[in-house]
Amino acid sequence: MRLSLEGQPKTYPVKKFVLEQGTMDKARLDKLKSLLLENLYEEGDGQSGNLYKWDDLKTILHATDGELDSGLRLLSATEIDGYWRIVHYTYMDRMLNWAASFHFT
Repeated sequence: MRLSLEGQPKTYPVKKFVLEQGTMDKARLDKLKSLLLENLYEEGDGQSGNLYKWDDLKTILHATDGELDSGLRLLSATEIDGYWRIVHYTYMDRMLNWAASFHFT
């Protein structure tokens, strides 16, 4: 029996991250991550670093809409007041615990 890969989706090396709408190479994903980590979203949000809108990130990274979308999804980023942010894990944990504390009977 011979295994045929004809008609199967392409696979990519580890340096590529693949989602439905596009791919982003590791170097650009690392750059995106470093940009978003400059100013994590947390309670009392003091905004000490730079904030980036969709078009800002596309320009800085030279990315297509699909590539940027895939990178933001991989990083679990969210748009808050028009800016793309990563929510600080301690704030996310507090909010999830708060939401889980409600009992519906």
